[in-house]
Amino acid sequence: MDLPKATVYRILDSLITHRVVTEREGRYEIGPATLFLADAYRSQVVFSEIARPFL
Repeated sequence: MDLPKATVYRILDSLITHRVVTEREGRYEIGPATLFLADAYRSQVVFSEIARPFL
């Protein structure tokens, strides 16, 4: 992505505010909101139905 640093920092700041990303020791990590969203998606979709065409 060819975005200015200021834009990237504003996006990261918004993601941190919503706990989608966390910052620890100058590094960014997946935040708890991301795991919550993934779990909500998982509970709606049966994994075996998604995996069946690939098995």
